[in-house]
Amino acid sequence: MKTKKPFATPKSYFENQTLQYRTNQADLVINDLSTKYNNQFDKIIVLGHSEGSDVTAKLGTINDKITHFGYLSGGGNTQFIDFVTFIRKDVDKGNLTEQQAQSKIDSLFNDLRDIMANPNATDKFWQGENNSYNRWSHFSEPPVENLLKIEKPIFAAIGTKDQAVALESAYLIPIEFIRHRKDNLTFKVYPDLDHGFGKELERGKFEEHWDDVFQDFLNWVNQTE
Repeated sequence: MKTKKPFATPKSYFENQTLQYRTNQADLVINDLSTKYNNQFDKIIVLGHSEGSDVTAKLGTINDKITHFGYLSGGGNTQFIDFVTFIRKDVDKGNLTEQQAQSKIDSLFNDLRDIMANPNATDKFWQGENNSYNRWSHFSEPPVENLLKIEKPIFAAIGTKDQAVALESAYLIPIEFIRHRKDNLTFKVYPDLDHGFGKELERGKFEEHWDDVFQDFLNWVNQTE
């Protein structure tokens, strides 16, 4: 019996693995639907989660048809800082010594320098075989800079047990909105929920709370002009 060869990721995937490409694709869809239905929508809602939250923030800088933005499990700072933050957290937990942590951070800085020296490389990868340098360099801009350019209502949320985005990075968002005297942000933190808004219980049990967070978002949309 012949074993099937694994599906090879096409080169075009890595070429288009950028924040701008994904943002432009979403922008085209919204504009096309608005034209097709002759602007019959009372509200046009965009919701992004994790990496998609970066797309949502960027999309808000180029599309003025969107009325409400959902920004879930995303940070405010560049994604690069999360790697440093999690290393430092391991020191606080006693999992790493100061010397081990600094060695990891120095190695991280070398990796980031290489990425930014080859920002469009589609044949060099970091943190997984599907994460090209092209992807990392183009998703490195701090999302809060784009969020601050949005004048429409924004709902941002994160779980305190998020293992992919540092909670400290997410807190930068309300801080910057306060600093810039902007009041179009609703920021919610969900205690004990992880990146996908799940909750780990005792004895290996797990609770899903994605629907609860999504319902909170929909309620916010319905209550917000």
